[in-house]
Amino acid sequence: MVSSEKSANVLRNLKSIFNHGRLAGTGYLSILPVDQGIKHSAGASFAPNPIYFDIVYV
Repeated sequence: MVSSEKSANVLRNLKSIFNHGRLAGTGYLSILPVDQGIKHSAGASFAPNPIYFDIVYV
C-alpha cells in the first residue's frame, strides 16, 4: 500500500479484504450490494414484465 492518511487499522482491514477468498492476492476485489438486489434493480431489466416486481413471485 502507498502512504495514506488512513489509520493503521483501516489499512490492515483493507489488506485483509484484498487477501481473502478466491481473488486473494490478485489485486482484484469484488464487493456486491446484497441489500439492493431484486427489489430496487429489477426496473431496468424487467420493466416490460411487471410480474418480476412482485417479491413473492420471484
